[in-house]
This record gives sequence, structure tokens and C-alpha cells, in this order.
Amino acid sequence: MSTGDKKSNEDPGETQRSEKYEVILFYKYVLIPDVKKLVDHQKDLCRDLGLLGRVLIGPEGVNGTLSGEKAKIERYTKAVESYEGKIFDGIQWKTSTSGTHPFADLQIKQVKEIVSSGGMNINPAHNPGSGGVHLSPRSFHKALAEGSREDTVIIDVRNRWEYALGHFKTKNITAVDPDTKTYSEFKQWIDRQAETFKSKKVLMYCTGGIRCETASAYLKLKGAKNVSQLQGGIHKYLDEFGSEGFFKGKNFVFDKRVALGDPKGGKTDVVGACALCREAYDVFNPGIVCTVCRDPMLICESCQKTDPFKEWHCRDHESLRGVYFTFLDRFPSDQLNLQAKKLQELWNKIGVGKKYRNKRRTLKRQIEKIHQVLKTRESVSSSNGESNSNQDSKGTCLDSSKSRSFVLRDPPCRTCGKEGCNGQCWGFWAGKNRSWKRREENEADSPQPSKKNKTRS
Repeated sequence: MSTGDKKSNEDPGETQRSEKYEVILFYKYVLIPDVKKLVDHQKDLCRDLGLLGRVLIGPEGVNGTLSGEKAKIERYTKAVESYEGKIFDGIQWKTSTSGTHPFADLQIKQVKEIVSSGGMNINPAHNPGSGGVHLSPRSFHKALAEGSREDTVIIDVRNRWEYALGHFKTKNITAVDPDTKTYSEFKQWIDRQAETFKSKKVLMYCTGGIRCETASAYLKLKGAKNVSQLQGGIHKYLDEFGSEGFFKGKNFVFDKRVALGDPKGGKTDVVGACALCREAYDVFNPGIVCTVCRDPMLICESCQKTDPFKEWHCRDHESLRGVYFTFLDRFPSDQLNLQAKKLQELWNKIGVGKKYRNKRRTLKRQIEKIHQVLKTRESVSSSNGESNSNQDSKGTCLDSSKSRSFVLRDPPCRTCGKEGCNGQCWGFWAGKNRSWKRREENEADSPQPSKKNKTRS
């Protein structure tokens, strides 16, 4: 879609109706008597049916999303519902479609938590009913319509880049964005904000409902009295209301489709905005990530073409724009010296103590990397009997044997470091057959998105 458009050029609903693979999203908190046995059962079942996707299984239940031919998905759901003791009876299936398998592989994993909670210590399987009141999409819609800023707060339990593509908004209220990078950070946000919600009517939502199970229970534990959650999440709400409801924008999904619009075929508002020019934009490109922390970013096509550096910085790292780069060999030595100087100035301004430790470490490591590159260049120049000062401040690099203009070439893939890679080597684009290894030396000042428990709903 083009920048500045108020509506998506696509008709996501029409596309979904014509596609041949069915995608299911599901979870259930229930005590699993034999986790390994269920893991083995799921592996055999999914492989026999040719399904792809992710299923996480722990002592507290199951959380998964799978794709396959419709008839085989139906056989899968019946097999799950009839599993020993019918412990999954009543599980809610959220369905959508895709033209191809949206997953690269099949992963069935045994985990401690079916969604990482960041230490909330909430187990809905042990304490059924401990969370918020489950509202059907229609009841949630009614609560939104009747709410006001004075008495109601809507909390989006998802991550910041999920919120950026779409969220609930009524005439009177816009959903609160906790601005978290991972769900495990949500607990810390509640700890800081809980007091403000004690006298409010709290409405919570996420993609398919599972994150709200622990989030709502934890908020109640912190003193909130009137807490409700959207049963079935955004997924079920869009099934019922489409673009005519209070959810504006697209629903982020953790597979190759990335985001879904109105399943009914209605036009979808563009809620997202380019991080640089702020024009309306809502397409996540796998190759467009923060060069510091590798978080996904919204950068429009125009800014992708015109930005001279082609390395991006999320809002946590905006202060490093123009001075922090992953691929240092693209720069002449005088510019590297200038980067190191500015990074040192930023480092000097950071406070001391545990709160600032990671920020200081990130800058220190980057400064050390720059110095190492300069040292290597000096060593090479010395061995060749050349001067390392053959570079001017305008970015012209002069070789000892012949002069040439320094051209700031496009960087390779931020994740795998390979030239020409479009970024589809990581995350849900790649599956487990990744071609990259994590670059520990580039560890950012905030936690990397966990490669564990990647299935969310």
C-alpha cells in the first residue's frame, strides 16, 4: 500500500476467502497429566496430517497455531477434542485462511509456561476463574460503546509493534499502549500502573485471548476490582464486526502473513505510521529492523529509498541515529572517529547504577568495536607502508595506489550478515532452518525478543 493512504489498497477479506489453507489459533489452560505423552501425540498427529506451525505444551495446558488443508485441520481438531479424558473439550478454535502455508516448519515443544509471563506466577489451570470476566465480542463491543474516559480504560496486552498496526478506538477512548517489547515486560508495566486502575472499569484484549488470562489475573491480584477481557481476542471480534467495529487497523499475527484485515472483506484503515516521516504506513518488512535491538519497524518505501545509511533505529534508540551502525566497514576512518566521539559523549551523559547498566554496556561495546576496526585498518596500512589518514571528512577515501570516491553501499542483512538477503532468514519468516547465528557482540540495551514461546495468541 502506498504511503499516505487512509485505506489499505488490498481487500484482505476477499483474499482470505479465496485461499486454500486453513489456519487455526488455539489455547487452553488445563492440567496436563503427562506432558511428554501429549507432546509425542501431537508430533505424530501433526506429521501424519502434514500440518505446519507451532504448538507449545506445558503442565498448565496447550498453546498453538497450525496450518493445513481444511479437511486435515478438521481431523486435527476432532482428535484434540477427543484426547484422553477429553481434557480439551470446549477449546475455542480461531480460524483464518492463507494461500500458502504461513509457517516454514513444524515445532512441537515442551515448555514450562505456554506463554512467558515475566514472573507473574499465575497459573490459570490451577486457579480457574482467577482472571477477568470473559466477555463475548458483542458484550465487549457494548462495553466499549458505553464506556467513557472517566470510568473506563482499555488495555492492549500485546507488544508495541502489534499495537502500531491496529488497536481499539472508540469516539471517547483509545486503547492504552503499555509500550512493551515482549509480553514478559507486561508485569513490570502493571506494577508501575496498577494503582491508577483500581477504581476503573478495565477492558483488556490481545490477539486470541491467552495473554489476557494471566494479565487480567495479575491485575486483579494488584488490586483492580472490575476487570474484563475479550474472549477469543481480536481474532473473534473481527470475525463478528470486521471493519465496522471499534478495532481500527490490522491484527498482527506471528506467521508469514504478518497481519490480517477485515475477514468480511471491508476496507481496513491504515493505523500505522512510518517511524521516520510519520506518513500512514502499515507494512512490516522482514529486513527493516532496528540495527541496535532488531525490533521490527515500520519504514515506508520512500524513506527506505532516500535514507543514506539504510540502518534503522527504533524509538528506544532514536538518540543513536547517525552514530550507531552495525556495519562499520562501510565508513571511512574519519567518520568512525566521529561516531566514537559522539558515542562517548552520550555514554558520559548516562546515569550510573543498575538501571543504566545495559545502556552503558551497549555504547561501550560499540565504541570498542569502532576502535578495533580502526586498529585493524592501522595495522593493515602499516604493513603495506601506507597512511591511514587518506580519508577526508566528506567521505572520500583515497587508496595509496589509486584514488576513488567513497560510496556508502547498502548494508547486508542485519540478522545473517549476508549481502542480498531480504531479511527472511529470521523469526517466523524462516522457521527453525535459520541461516544465522545471534550476534552476541551486538547485544542491545533491552532484551532481545525471546526465541522461546514464540507462539502467541
